[in-house]
Amino acid sequence: MITVLSANLNYQAKTVENLQAIYAYEQEELTAIARLKKELCTDIDLKEKYQVKDRFIHIQLSNEILIVEYDSEKKVILDYEVIR
Repeated sequence: MITVLSANLNYQAKTVENLQAIYAYEQEELTAIARLKKELCTDIDLKEKYQVKDRFIHIQLSNEILIVEYDSEKKVILDYEVIR
């Protein structure tokens, strides 16, 4: 019984660690998107800060790349994708 409880607690601990990692990644993604939304409303040159190709902005995060599709005329984010 103790072995079963120990295995269950280990599994739960790993699950919590995985959820914390996922939360950290998502928080980093959302922070980058929020920052970009603010910057779209200013007059800064996005090409100086980001890698811009056509209507896509590539943002390097700590462990992934965020690709954001945006409308340069309306200055809005249309969609985004994460490459892990």
